[in-house]
Amino acid sequence: MEPLNLSRELVQGLVRVLHGHDERCQTDAMLAAQYLAAVVGLVVGNTDRPADEKREIMKEINAFSEYVLNDVMGQTRPSPPPADPAKAFGIWKPPGA
Repeated sequence: MEPLNLSRELVQGLVRVLHGHDERCQTDAMLAAQYLAAVVGLVVGNTDRPADEKREIMKEINAFSEYVLNDVMGQTRPSPPPADPAKAFGIWKPPGA
């Protein structure tokens, strides 16, 4: 596979295009992902290559997509929920007291 220059601007631009086609994509990331997956299938399906080669290409693309997914999930650490002040406990003493 060729090296990619995946940027935030590229992703935002693609989402804007999808939103222009179907406004639900602005708030539904899974719908946007479905559109992108369908486009990939159409592009690969319409290439002038043998069917077996197209299937192999799709396997590579799917594996690459999963690699990116795992990489993103590994980088994203959920932040702890904010503390509920009603459940706070302990005694605070001013410094030097």
